[in-house]
Amino acid sequence: MTLRRGCDSAPGDGGCRGHRRRSHGPPGRLPSLLAVLRLHLRPRAQSAAAATLVVGLLALVALAPAPARPARAQSGTTAPTLNSTIPSSDAAVTVTTGLRYYEGGPTYDAYVPTDDRTDRPALIMVHGGGWAGGQQSELAPYAEDAATEEGWAAFTVDYRLDGSDPSSWADELHDVQSAVRAIAADADRFGIDPGKVVLLGDSAGANLVALVSEVGTVEPITGSPVGVDRSSDVPIRAVALWSPPTDLGELAPTRAGADPSGCGSDDACDFVWDSDAIADYLHCDPTTCPDTASAASPISHVSASTAPSYIANSTEELVPLSQVEAYVDALRADGVEVRLDVVPGSLHAAQLGPQVWPASKEFLARHVGSSAAGATDTTAAAGSGASSDTTAPAATTGDDDGTPWGLVVALVVLALVVAGAAVAVVARRRSPGTGPGSPADR
Repeated sequence: MTLRRGCDSAPGDGGCRGHRRRSHGPPGRLPSLLAVLRLHLRPRAQSAAAATLVVGLLALVALAPAPARPARAQSGTTAPTLNSTIPSSDAAVTVTTGLRYYEGGPTYDAYVPTDDRTDRPALIMVHGGGWAGGQQSELAPYAEDAATEEGWAAFTVDYRLDGSDPSSWADELHDVQSAVRAIAADADRFGIDPGKVVLLGDSAGANLVALVSEVGTVEPITGSPVGVDRSSDVPIRAVALWSPPTDLGELAPTRAGADPSGCGSDDACDFVWDSDAIADYLHCDPTTCPDTASAASPISHVSASTAPSYIANSTEELVPLSQVEAYVDALRADGVEVRLDVVPGSLHAAQLGPQVWPASKEFLARHVGSSAAGATDTTAAAGSGASSDTTAPAATTGDDDGTPWGLVVALVVLALVVAGAAVAVVARRRSPGTGPGSPADR
């Protein structure tokens, strides 16, 4: 049996109809393109075309934008990197991770612009997770945006969680207070004004932030404070609270098998809080320790000295809107500036971020003497169901310097293909034994 050149089938069986597709592969693959050269061009033409391809590849490599260099590592920390994830920004930001705010304690990450300012505001962000989970990285996109777009120093904070903390409440509160004091005490390092500190928290983090906005950064409520500067209270200029549990007594079942009284007809709320979440956090059953549940509830500590508060909550989510509205009413009754944005649906905590971050940023900026970039007026009255149409920062990769690299590369590739084809044709015509008059044409 004789096989045709380059074909896997015997003559006459029709098995070579798709031969070129199988041999050459999809367009743009280098091995397939070289196969084409070997099959259709004379040796001299092959060399010329291959040389053109090599030049083309080198040109593409040369045109590719170089990645940003990481900043020099700071002593005692992991190596920070230059932030290039926020589009439309020219600001370089050093990100330093794993900074401890007291010996042997939890850590925080810092997002600090590389300019020489010494009076920038500080935004300290506290994650949620039911006091038993979550991590600071969930708020990283907002910290990056605050640093690059607003020029603030932003910090995402971890704290002791139920699963790793055998002690009872209020260690979580003490950790957040300690983190705020430690960051303010390091004002020179971060170029911040310790008189321009604002906080943001979501869910369990919003509960802790609300408490700090009420009792300050030194008063422990119960137990003893930890960390540095335990006698230096840091003034909090304003806070943003996303889905804050403000009355823990209402979120705990009154008896075994009963639904939490504060959930009403909200099935999602029933599902989450009809468990031991509150008891695990407080290290006691709220039905038997109502004073502890009250002490851990922001609704119990509202006063005229509470920091101005931006609050966002969904209509049907894990935190009942009714208790958030009651908290807002209490703040207003004591003359505290408060804004409530109600978002239709069931989004909770950080899920609300894309809709409420711009308004949150605008509210906080107003209280530290700056204006938020791109902020829009999305004021919503309590219970109005209004929501923001603006979006949160989108993560991208690489530097956006305005150069249309896609178009540049496409034009270079097109030019190289045309040049390669021309060289190949010329080389083939000049090769011995080819062209008009050659034996092959006779």
